[in-house]
Amino acid sequence: MKIFAIVPVKSFENAKSRFGSLLSTHERIRLSGMLLERTICTLKKVSSIQEILLVSTDSRIRGVARKYGVTFLKEFKEAGVNSAVSLADEFCISARADASLVLPIDLPLIFPEDIDIMCKTVPDNDNCVILCPSYKFDGSNVLLRKPCNIIRTSYDENSYPKHVLAGIKNNVNTRVLYLDRLMIDIDTVNDIEKMLSISQPNDQITCYLRTILAR
Repeated sequence: MKIFAIVPVKSFENAKSRFGSLLSTHERIRLSGMLLERTICTLKKVSSIQEILLVSTDSRIRGVARKYGVTFLKEFKEAGVNSAVSLADEFCISARADASLVLPIDLPLIFPEDIDIMCKTVPDNDNCVILCPSYKFDGSNVLLRKPCNIIRTSYDENSYPKHVLAGIKNNVNTRVLYLDRLMIDIDTVNDIEKMLSISQPNDQITCYLRTILAR
């Protein structure tokens, strides 16, 4: 089964804007770069993933994609996650991918084993939607669709209940997995504090965020 990973990436200057009072623009750019590289390195260790797609308007991401040997899809206008995923969906369809897995770069505790669990949950002979929500149960931290256009994505506001409802309305086999590490995303200071309470103490991102919060 061919599963492609779709990773939408905002322009680094626009990423993590909610941390504007905590991080300088330079620090947000650095954090975004660290999160992106961790995401790519993790996905490359997942044998179930055949191709990794980075979707962005930021041309610097092309260099990152080239460095790691993954695919870069250029957006000409930053129009949100749904637009980025739609562009990637077209690529997946043309490349005859069986399924796609959408995830953001702000899952700092992501491990290959967790992604592998999601991929191995995909039924061989049935369409499906498989989700892992955020710990706040508002967003879809990871969304796997087979085929990749079985439902339209509804990111940015309460995507988790919307994706579950879309799967049910379309009579698609819809499953929710509660994988602790994948449920941690970092959009707010509270998210960072929760992440730091359960993360590995010597992790690069953990050390960086601890230093910032200690100021």
